[in-house]
Amino acid sequence: EETAPAFFAMLSQKIAQKRSAVPVYFAAFKRMADCEGMMSYPMKGYSFLLDVKATPQAEAFLDERDALVCEYGGRVNIAKDSRLSASRCKQMYTHTDAFLAVVEKYNKAGLRASAMAERFKWGA
Repeated sequence: EETAPAFFAMLSQKIAQKRSAVPVYFAAFKRMADCEGMMSYPMKGYSFLLDVKATPQAEAFLDERDALVCEYGGRVNIAKDSRLSASRCKQMYTHTDAFLAVVEKYNKAGLRASAMAERFKWGA
């Protein structure tokens, strides 16, 4: 919440700089409240989403936005994002190890097959 004005000013500037290479087709901002849970996305403050066409330029653009989100103490919604790296996830979500311990406890047969599990190389 405290860093939102500076973050959104920086975000707007970055979007404007790349608008010809990576046009944003839809953007939304909303106010969020805290939500308890090991891997919960919501935190007190503001949320934003950007819809862009999947291109190599967009991939680099979104990687830069992920770094900016980390810098300002935010998170990417891993339930709606299919490209966040495992290392960035661990920076954003401080309870990933505890979550993985729960997965290990209840998945003794090693049946993890979700795209998220594969992406984060859980159990690898």
